[in-house]
Amino acid sequence: MSWVREQNKKINLTDEGLPLLSNMVVAKRKSGARVLPWEEKGTGNRIYPEYTYVTLRNAKVSPRKIRPILNAIRGCNLQVALAKLATCKRKGARILEKMINQLQYEAMTKGFIASRFRIVGCWANMGIRLKRFMPAAHGRVVGIQKRYSHITIVGG
Repeated sequence: MSWVREQNKKINLTDEGLPLLSNMVVAKRKSGARVLPWEEKGTGNRIYPEYTYVTLRNAKVSPRKIRPILNAIRGCNLQVALAKLATCKRKGARILEKMINQLQYEAMTKGFIASRFRIVGCWANMGIRLKRFMPAAHGRVVGIQKRYSHITIVGG
């Protein structure tokens, strides 16, 4: 069965017989786009119930500065990740602590088992850029870009 949603039915079935609820967003990804953990190759965006995620848009930290912190907590249990972030002195660690606490709350409300819940994937993409100018030598002007990032943490 293809990924075509019918308007008159509440639930459609996929190829594997899994229910696809009518309120889920089904969209094809562009070629070369990142395949998320809850997606299978070539099937589009399907969010399975065994994953939950938290997204922070336009965080005031550049993606280049937050990616090493994300690499340190990827694959960890939530308590281990919070312990690692508590020892980190970077600004991005405080942002990620709040996001992991929110992810922990989401997991608790959705009924996940806390001992087996871990961070499946996390990434930071480029957000908006504020463009500013700074005076330079000999009457010139140099551009400055203040970078923001979109941070996503997936747990399961």
